[in-house]
Amino acid sequence: IKCGHEFCDARENYKEHALLWERSLDDVPLRTPISGEPMFTRYHEFICPGCGTLLEVDLFCPQLDSDEPIVWDIQIKS
Repeated sequence: IKCGHEFCDARENYKEHALLWERSLDDVPLRTPISGEPMFTRYHEFICPGCGTLLEVDLFCPQLDSDEPIVWDIQIKS
């Protein structure tokens, strides 16, 4: 990270400590289905709270993934 921000212990998911911008794919340019039907997924952007660097982008479907919307993309064994 540009700013050296320390998110959390290695046993934790850094995404739980990042800024989260959640929005509909309807708000993302060029992501509208050809059918014109509304999107059923959400777009998660995880951002460093120290410098604003975009860290990760996930697609999340509330109907299918309601138990754990924030998934691990990397886990460090300590």
